[in-house]
Amino acid sequence: ENCRKRQQRLAEEHIETNRARLLRNFLMIADDLERALQSEGNSDSLRDGVIVTYRSMNQVLRQEGVEQIDAKGKTFDPEWHEAVGTVPHREVGTKRGRVVEVAQQGYRLDGKLLRPAQVIVAR
Repeated sequence: ENCRKRQQRLAEEHIETNRARLLRNFLMIADDLERALQSEGNSDSLRDGVIVTYRSMNQVLRQEGVEQIDAKGKTFDPEWHEAVGTVPHREVGTKRGRVVEVAQQGYRLDGKLLRPAQVIVAR
């Protein structure tokens, strides 16, 4: 019984440590966003700040095992894609069943679906 309780406590401590590490990384991104919003000047400096923040966020996601689902131009795959619209294939000059546009990026976590890509498909 004592061994089981100790294992449970160690597992909970491990989860909390990883959670705190991940949240510290996202706090750095929040800091970048705050600096970008506080920057004075033209819209180009704001855009540059947002680009830096976006890159930082993607780096954190990659470190955590998150990868984007490559969808545009690929054959529609219901395992990774969610169709939110269609267009005639002749109108876009591609084969039926091809993804012609990504409405919302999809992601995998360690090879498993985290969120499907929302896509427009040629019909």
